[in-house]
Amino acid sequence: IQKGAKKMKIKNYDVEMSGYRPKLVVKETYDYEGKVAELNQPEKIARFCRNTLNLHKKLEEHMYMIGFTTKFNVVGVSEIGMGGRSYCHVDKKNIMTRLLLMGATCVALVHNHPSKNPNPSKDDLDTTAKIKKSCESMDIHLIDHIIIGGFRYYSFSEHDKL
Repeated sequence: IQKGAKKMKIKNYDVEMSGYRPKLVVKETYDYEGKVAELNQPEKIARFCRNTLNLHKKLEEHMYMIGFTTKFNVVGVSEIGMGGRSYCHVDKKNIMTRLLLMGATCVALVHNHPSKNPNPSKDDLDTTAKIKKSCESMDIHLIDHIIIGGFRYYSFSEHDKL
């Protein structure tokens, strides 16, 4: 990173009920060293998730989404699922709610494999296909699904799996 580069503020959102309506609330804010549109490649997204979210250290599977504008400016991050050592439950409606409340037009999914093996399981492939279909129905572009396994990663977009 160049000397004097600005830190990008990335908000980690959660959703709470306000009366009968969901509302985005900021859970925490990350100061990420880098250019605003730096998270535009799988390796950079994987590095962000290791360095900021510590996904490579988690004992259970956790899934996050990163919402983007059409110019790949980060709108926000949100944890969308947590499971055991070999699974992670996600709810498509919760994902879509968060994306719509953020105003995101693109999304990258990221989750970890505590086994340190980043290769996707059949469930990973099926879940990705279902989420992609939900995103397409709302004109939101699923740009990638990245699996973090230790210090390695698997990118669905790099392997033409989207």
